[in-house]
Amino acid sequence: MINLLGIPSERLINVTVPTKFKKIIIPEVSLQAGNYYTQEYINMFNKIKSGIKPTNYKKVYFSRCRFPDALYKERGEKEIEKFFKKNGYKIIYPEQLSIDEQISIIKGCKHFAAVSGTLPHNLLFAEEHTHAIIINKTYIHNNFQDMINEIRKIKADYIDCHLSLLPVTLGYGPFILMVNDNSVGSSQSYAEEKFNEYTEKDNGIAFVLDMNARLFYIATGGEAYEYVGDTRLNELLDDATVYAGDGDYYQAMIAMLNDTVTFYQEGKPDHSSVYDADQGIYRDVSGSNVRLLDLKDILLAIVIGGVVCAGFCLFITGKYRLKFGRYRYNAREHATVKLRTNEDHFVRQYVTRRKIPKDPPKNGDGGNTSTVHQGAGGRTFGGGGRGF
Repeated sequence: MINLLGIPSERLINVTVPTKFKKIIIPEVSLQAGNYYTQEYINMFNKIKSGIKPTNYKKVYFSRCRFPDALYKERGEKEIEKFFKKNGYKIIYPEQLSIDEQISIIKGCKHFAAVSGTLPHNLLFAEEHTHAIIINKTYIHNNFQDMINEIRKIKADYIDCHLSLLPVTLGYGPFILMVNDNSVGSSQSYAEEKFNEYTEKDNGIAFVLDMNARLFYIATGGEAYEYVGDTRLNELLDDATVYAGDGDYYQAMIAMLNDTVTFYQEGKPDHSSVYDADQGIYRDVSGSNVRLLDLKDILLAIVIGGVVCAGFCLFITGKYRLKFGRYRYNAREHATVKLRTNEDHFVRQYVTRRKIPKDPPKNGDGGNTSTVHQGAGGRTFGGGGRGF
C-alpha cells in the first residue's frame, strides 16, 4: 500500500529503539467517523488507485464464505452467494487476492455487492456513481459506510437479511450453547469460558443447555447482570424448565430469549444493587442518587476545603501559642495523686471467630439484587442455573 502511494520502501525506517529526528510531521486527522472527512483523505485513495488498471468485471460479489474468521460466526451466506452468481455476478474471495488485484476489481466494476461490514468499505477505491447492494447481517447501522457512500457518490441499496432476537450490539451475544456429552465438568465454567472466547467486551449474556447434566445455566456479564438480576434470573429459569420438562428444548430457549428482550426493554430495575459473593459486600448500581461532579464543582470544593483547612490550622496554632489570651493553672491547688497496687494473674485465653452476614439492602420493591463473582478470565459474572 505504501508503494502504491508513491513512497519508496527504502525511505521507510523500522524504529525499534528510541530514535532522534530533526523534524517530525504529524498530520491532522483527516476523517472522524460519523462527523467529517477532508479532501486530503479522498486524495489518498485517489493516489493509491491511480496507477492500477481496472478489470473487466462489471458485476462483482465480495464473499466471506472462505474467510476463516467468518466460518463459525456467520451462517447463510452460501445461499446469498449462489443467488448473485445466478444473476451474473463474479464471486470474489478478497483474502485470496493481493491488494492490487482487489483494487483493480473494485475500480473496474459498475455493480458491487457484499454483506455489511468492512467489505463495502472497499468502495473507497470504486469510481463515482457505482451501484452497490449491501446486505445487512445485523440491525446495527454503519455510519462509516454512509460517509464512504457520500465520498464516492455510491448508489446504495440496503437489504436486511438478519434475524435479531435481541437488541444488542456487536459482540454482546446472546450466546446459545449446548452440551450433549460428559466433556464439560461445570456448566458455569463452560458458559464463562465460551463468553470470553467469543467476545472481548464485558457486557453480554450466555445461555447453556447442558443435556448431560440436565441443567440450564445462564451467565451474565457487565451490564447484563444489572438488567437480569437474581429475581429476573429465576423468572427465566422458571419459564425454561416448564418447556424442558416436556422435552421442548427449542421453546425453552425461545422463552428465555423473549424474557430477556422484555427485561431489556423495561430497563434496569429501580433501587437495584449488586452483591459480590467473593467479598461479601453490596453496592448500589441504581444510579438514582448518583451525580457526577463537573469542573466547577471540583474547583469550588477545593477552594472551600482550602479556606476551611487554613482557618482551622490558624486557630489551632494560635491556641497552642496562646495568642488568644493566657491560661494559668495552679497544679498544687487542684492536683490529686492516689497510688494503689493491683495484681492480675493470667490463666488462659479463648479466641472465637464468627463471620456475621450482612443484611441485604432495603430495596423498595422487595429486592433487586444481582449476585456476582469473579469467574473465568478474571471477569465479573452473574448468573445461575437450574436442573430439569
